[in-house]
Amino acid sequence: MGHDASGDPKGGFGKLRQYGLAIFLIALVALAAILIYHKLHPYRFPPNLIAGTGRIDGDLVNLGTKYPGRVEEIADDGTPVHRGMVIARIGSREQRA
Repeated sequence: MGHDASGDPKGGFGKLRQYGLAIFLIALVALAAILIYHKLHPYRFPPNLIAGTGRIDGDLVNLGTKYPGRVEEIADDGTPVHRGMVIARIGSREQRA
């Protein structure tokens, strides 16, 4: 059978297997420690911000306009709205004059 100089019948693969198992276990413990730390110390938003998921459905929206008129064009349902975005166009006889 094949023996190496140290008399190990596996040819040195036994130590390699032990080191590999030890490295794997250390990595597993480190990963578990990182995950536990992140679970116990979650990211906190500044006091003026909140986080959440979901959808807001509004039935009644009051908008103030400079001129009276009829709504000619409106943004599609479900379109994200940002500050300064045009959500509707109003046709007004006063504005055209």
